[in-house]
Amino acid sequence: MKRHLPTALVISLCLLFASTARAQLGIYGQFNGTHDPGGWYRGGTFGVYDDMLHGGPLHLGFDLRAGFASGHQYSYHNFLIGPRVSVHPPVLPFKPYIQGQIGFGGTKLTSRSGSGYDNHFQSAVIGGLDYTVLPRIDLRIPEIGYEKMDGVGMTTLGFGIVVRLP
Repeated sequence: MKRHLPTALVISLCLLFASTARAQLGIYGQFNGTHDPGGWYRGGTFGVYDDMLHGGPLHLGFDLRAGFASGHQYSYHNFLIGPRVSVHPPVLPFKPYIQGQIGFGGTKLTSRSGSGYDNHFQSAVIGGLDYTVLPRIDLRIPEIGYEKMDGVGMTTLGFGIVVRLP
């Protein structure tokens, strides 16, 4: 006797989420500070998220971002992607979110003898709060993250703007 349980389960889940799936694409830019054992660095982050699954106030999707920071003789960049969970309360203009991400990050140290790049695997846990100010515009106030690259932990703090597309 053949078992079709996995196929039936996949079809059932697709039908369940088909009625609640309304993609919500958001594009954002933010200013941020990054702190590691060497000090604070200023920079920015640009990205896009897509909330693909909606179950009441709970939204599930993914986030793709690129960031950079610099200070003193040091510059830093990263490219991260990962799952995102957000809550959209029905009455309140606040939308908290959390996401776990992986990707790569690199550092560049510039000195009198030249400069060199050093790239590594990177992971991050990032959370924040988006506040709706206009129907498709949110302020990101704030975003806080912990990133780890090559055994070095970094803390980030960011503020920015999100444009949600229909």
